[in-house]
Amino acid sequence: MLLSLVVIGAFGLYVMNADERDRLRRRLLSLQVTVIRLSANALEAGAVFVRAFRARQFWARTAAAVLMMIALASVAGWTLIRPPLDIKGEIDNLVATEASTTAAYDTAVAQFRLGTMTAAALAQVIDRRIRPELHVASMRMLSLENVQREQLAMLEKAKEYLRLREETWRLRAAALQKRDMVALRRVEASDRAALAALDAAVQTAKPR
Repeated sequence: MLLSLVVIGAFGLYVMNADERDRLRRRLLSLQVTVIRLSANALEAGAVFVRAFRARQFWARTAAAVLMMIALASVAGWTLIRPPLDIKGEIDNLVATEASTTAAYDTAVAQFRLGTMTAAALAQVIDRRIRPELHVASMRMLSLENVQREQLAMLEKAKEYLRLREETWRLRAAALQKRDMVALRRVEASDRAALAALDAAVQTAKPR
């Protein structure tokens, strides 16, 4: 959208003659001066209001109270109007993310076992393909607000899964870089804990 407007504007300047461009330039300068003047007036009015408020003048205190009430009413109204969020679809997305990241890793592991991929390259698959996808899912889950009360436990389990899963992939990549087989085996226990948290979220999402 923005690129289209830039292209249209550039084309418009191209087809204008010198007089039209000069008139446009003068109008833009006039508009810029007007904006600057209005901004300066607004800042000056704000400074006057602040001084009056600090001086405990009645009109300033009353205006501040009214503005505060309007702000609180707007927030409360938005909370009441917006229905609580159903996050079952988000849990389905997490299951899909788990499936896609696991499939990507299993494909890379098969190449590793055939000798066509090194341990370092396998670690890169985790760092460049799997962990970024999980990070996006985590940011989306953390941004959820106004969740239905009965789904709060589901949300916490989903967050627990993401926390554990991100940690296990980080540890697995580090172990592969160091070729530490003992550390790799320890990661498997964390894998099971992460998958258990995801399964708990899925079970909570199922209708009863």
